[in-house]
Amino acid sequence: MQTILVIDDDDNLRDTIGVLLEREGFRALLAADGMTGLDQAILTKPALIITDLRLPGLSGVEVCKRLRS
Repeated sequence: MQTILVIDDDDNLRDTIGVLLEREGFRALLAADGMTGLDQAILTKPALIITDLRLPGLSGVEVCKRLRS
């Protein structure tokens, strides 16, 4: 089962995406802010990350930059 990390500060959107991914057979990990998402990405090494660009604290763009370095 492949893991997809969803990083979004909108609770409803994040939860809805998570439910839809799980229905399709993926393991969905959810994070409400950039720093939590970055930590989860480093620990779990998901196959895919879906992130909002405007997040509290650490932006989605910054999350991507840090993961690439």
